Amino acid sequence: MTNNVYQILDDMKEFLVEGPFTNTVSFGDISDVDLDKNTIFPLTHINIANAVIKDSTIEFDINILAIDILDDNSLENDEFDYFYGNTNLQDILNNQLSVLQRLHANLTRGNLKDSLLTTEESLSAEPFKDRFVNVLAGWQTTVSLVVPNNTGRGASGADGC
Repeated sequence: MTNNVYQILDDMKEFLVEGPFTNTVSFGDISDVDLDKNTIFPLTHINIANAVIKDSTIEFDINILAIDILDDNSLENDEFDYFYGNTNLQDILNNQLSVLQRLHANLTRGNLKDSLLTTEESLSAEPFKDRFVNVLAGWQTTVSLVVPNNTGRGASGADGC
């Protein structure tokens, strides 16, 4: 039996919760997450988009959302800056991008690469702001991971199925 999905999810979750800008890591459909629960933020959400099974490897596309709650500052004072606005949007974009930067660096040259997860050299991330129960902002990306296809082969060359 192969444990590739468990390995990817466990390794990524463990790495992300150790970081400074992730309070909770969730998995699956984002609509199943209780986004009204403010204590879970900042949140990094993982969803497996697809898998391509090859003879010696399995390639996974993993969708990742690094998000936080957008707060309006109700205090308008002399220090109000029209460039930065009256929210924490820039803080969220800065912090949540660093979550993806840290993850990518570790996948390409850190402990996650050492646990047999490899990824492409670059990562493209898109900022977003959307209203769920709360107004959320952050970054979304898709990470391509390659792990060994370590399914044992029987004497006949088949997987013993």
